[in-house]
Amino acid sequence: QRTKMGTLAYSQFADSPVRVRHTVDHYLDLVHAAFPETKGSLDPSLQLPDDACAAAEKLLREARITAPFVIVHPGTARHEKYWLPERWADVIGFLDAEFGLVSILTGSQDPKEREHLSRIKSALRCNYIDVSGKTDLLGLAAVIKGARLVCGVDTAAIHLADAMKTPSLVLFGPTNPYHWCPRHTRSVILRARTRPPFTPQQKGGPMEDISVTSVIEGVKELLV
Repeated sequence: QRTKMGTLAYSQFADSPVRVRHTVDHYLDLVHAAFPETKGSLDPSLQLPDDACAAAEKLLREARITAPFVIVHPGTARHEKYWLPERWADVIGFLDAEFGLVSILTGSQDPKEREHLSRIKSALRCNYIDVSGKTDLLGLAAVIKGARLVCGVDTAAIHLADAMKTPSLVLFGPTNPYHWCPRHTRSVILRARTRPPFTPQQKGGPMEDISVTSVIEGVKELLV
C-alpha cells in the first residue's frame, strides 16, 4: 500500500495485491519488480548444506530408522490450528497397519506443542519415533527430504516439504490455503468447511470439522 511515508522510504513499487496472490507469488513479484530480467525464470528451491544432511542422517541412524517413514508434524505456533490428538493417533495407526510405515513425530520445544505431542503419544497403540526438539530448521528439512510423506497442519514443516518436493498432506482450519498451500503436485489439502478450488474470500472453520476418514483417504491417494 502506498503511503506518504512509503514514498519517502521506497522509490519502486511492485504491483502485487497480497490478498489475491499466493504468498510465494507475492514474494516473487517483489523480486521481479527489483530485477525485471528474472521474470518467469525463477523456480524457488532450497539447497541444503552438507552439515544439515549429515545431521539428519545421524539422527535417523541413532533412531535406528532404516525402513521408509512418514513425518507427522502436528504442532504449530497457533493453538487453533491443532487437530485433535486422538485423530492423529488414528491416522498414525492406519499408516502402520495399512502401509507398514513408521511415523516420526517432529516438533519444537514449545510447552503447548510438547503437551499436544504428549497427548498424541498417549493415544497411540503402535510404534513411533519422537525426534521433536532434536533438529534445527535445516536439519528438519533434511529429514523431511527423505520421507515418503509429510502429514501436518499449516506450519513451517509443510512449507519445507514443499521446498523438498516431498509429498504432503496438510490440514487447514482458520487459515486460507489459497495463500499458503503447498505447490507440489503430490499434495493433498484439506480445509474445514471448504473444498477446492480455494478462493481468497472463503472462510474456514474449526479443525475438528476435518474427519479422520478424509485424512485417511488423502493418505491413500498419496501412497497408493
